[in-house]
Amino acid sequence: MKSWLYVIIAAVVAFLGYKLWFAPEEEGGGASVPRIRIPLENDQPAPGTPDEASDSRRSLGLDEGAELADGGTIRPPRDETAWALLEQHDTAVREGHGSTAKGLRTKILKQHAESDPARLLLFESGKAFYQRYRQLGRSKEGLEAARDARRLMTPALFLRDADPQEKESLRRVLAELADAVLFSARHVDGVDRVYTPKSGENLDTLRRKTFKTWGATSTPEFVAEINGMGSPTRMRAGEPLKVPLGKPALVVVKSEYRIYMLLDGCYVRDYPIGLGREGSTPEATFQIVTKVENPDWFAPNGRRVPFGDPANILGTRWMGFKNTAEHASFGIHGTSEPDSIGKDESAGCIRMLRADVEELFRWIPRGTLVEIRRY
Repeated sequence: MKSWLYVIIAAVVAFLGYKLWFAPEEEGGGASVPRIRIPLENDQPAPGTPDEASDSRRSLGLDEGAELADGGTIRPPRDETAWALLEQHDTAVREGHGSTAKGLRTKILKQHAESDPARLLLFESGKAFYQRYRQLGRSKEGLEAARDARRLMTPALFLRDADPQEKESLRRVLAELADAVLFSARHVDGVDRVYTPKSGENLDTLRRKTFKTWGATSTPEFVAEINGMGSPTRMRAGEPLKVPLGKPALVVVKSEYRIYMLLDGCYVRDYPIGLGREGSTPEATFQIVTKVENPDWFAPNGRRVPFGDPANILGTRWMGFKNTAEHASFGIHGTSEPDSIGKDESAGCIRMLRADVEELFRWIPRGTLVEIRRY
């Protein structure tokens, strides 16, 4: 009898140890998987049915355990062909025609890769990987599932008509995945490579030579952040470094007053922003070519306003865009007016809070592309 009791106690201890070691670190049990809905154009509840969200929106079943919903015809905001293919795909799924659904999915992802239907299909796949990560935690297999979930779920950030609260849930999920995959000491295949520095090497030289050949272009400060070093100068010979792969990019979503940092197309962080008066922030793609700490500001009349002057509106950092034939003198900067974040009060540039712009400044190299879009 005692031997059976010992076996039971040992099993309980082993299970608790596994959960403590591998379970994702989060408060309140972690973020729930968001449910993405696309509103119907001119949608009205049918006679005799309750006027609820489920009647006025078509859900594609992106919450945990949900099934694909019936009914409704989506009136496409952009790509009518892609939405029609998605309707056919959903019908094939409901009717059990797996091979037909697979072919339609492939067609949408290949021929309409930038459409909302493609983003929704990717998100559906990402949800399954996220649930696998939640089950396996930070084991090797769990982190690989988190890697795939992050890659597949990131495009859903740019769905045109998703509910704002669901977007917020999605950001929490992606931040959780970024913390597990990127901002941790664990190596994850396809996300980073491990390098052991030699005596006399420094992060700046390694970035421009060795890391560049791997396709790793992050700043030394970002590599230091990933490795918990605090500063690039704290790199030590013989201590392995986790080097994140891929090229950073920024996406500004004007309708959300938010800027997203991506790495290799995957979510890293997002920040609230302020925009230009009367729509003066252009919707275009730029490249960051200058980075200045404690910048002077040149007023519209040409007067130079030095850093530290109360009239200087640039805050502590400036990331200037390369001029184009259509647009000149735009960039990202801090602000002396934090209440302007979330509003249209600049002359066209993108404003950020001090702590946010200083963090982004450290993490983003010159040459980074910035896409500014409405949705």
